[in-house]
Amino acid sequence: MKDADVKTWQISDNSPAAYEKYLVPGFFKPWAETLTALVSPAPDSDILDVACGTGIVARTISSKVNNGIRVTGLDNNREMLEQALQLSEKSGLELTWQQGDAHQMPFEDDRFDYLFCQQGMQFFPEPQQVLEEMYRVLKPEGTLALNIMRSINYNPAFKILADKLEEHVGDSAGTMMRAPFPEWDPKAIRNMVENAGFEDISRHLEIIAVRFPSPEEFLRQEAASSPLAGDIESLEPETLRKLVGDLNQSLEQYQDDQGVVFPMETVMILADKQ
Repeated sequence: MKDADVKTWQISDNSPAAYEKYLVPGFFKPWAETLTALVSPAPDSDILDVACGTGIVARTISSKVNNGIRVTGLDNNREMLEQALQLSEKSGLELTWQQGDAHQMPFEDDRFDYLFCQQGMQFFPEPQQVLEEMYRVLKPEGTLALNIMRSINYNPAFKILADKLEEHVGDSAGTMMRAPFPEWDPKAIRNMVENAGFEDISRHLEIIAVRFPSPEEFLRQEAASSPLAGDIESLEPETLRKLVGDLNQSLEQYQDDQGVVFPMETVMILADKQ
């Protein structure tokens, strides 16, 4: 596994479809519902979804609001955008998808009225620069809404998964699984947004329950939806058996008769450009 993969969490091959199938219903869709509920777009608004992935935030806001808004999704991953296009066309939504780097967005100053970013900030090499770009492309009195997962200590089942991947697959696999959970506390995130120029900043914690049919399915779905897919598929049968058995035992405290269920915590931020 390349170091660059660990840093950027870029997925390929069939991962975008697996990401949409497995991860979006479980937590990305609920978070999108909560994030978009924080904002009430005015008629005839321009809206940008940064690091849009398969487009769940863009699709959510477009399907909820019918007042002439225009929604654009920006992502650096072509495969994710292709999946986003297929899904929006299937839903009958007229959305614009554009490939581009969030550090240098391909948009003029003061372009958008609202800007969303769901679980993208932790993957940018220079998150402060991205926040400054967000400020640049927002219109005066524009609104920023973003969310970022809390550290892995507040997402304990993923900590267990990362530890077991590190033990049975390798250090880079553990590092990859920890990548979505930055060591930023809510106060630090608020300071980053404020340092980019935003004002009237509000933040709150969102906690949801996530369920999988079994610890094995938790491993399979997470691997299939991430850059870890190839590493897991290439494991020797005995190594995979030990990984699944160890994971099952370590997640015993989160299991019930329907499978495995555990909390996930994320930080929600709302801010304005004056």
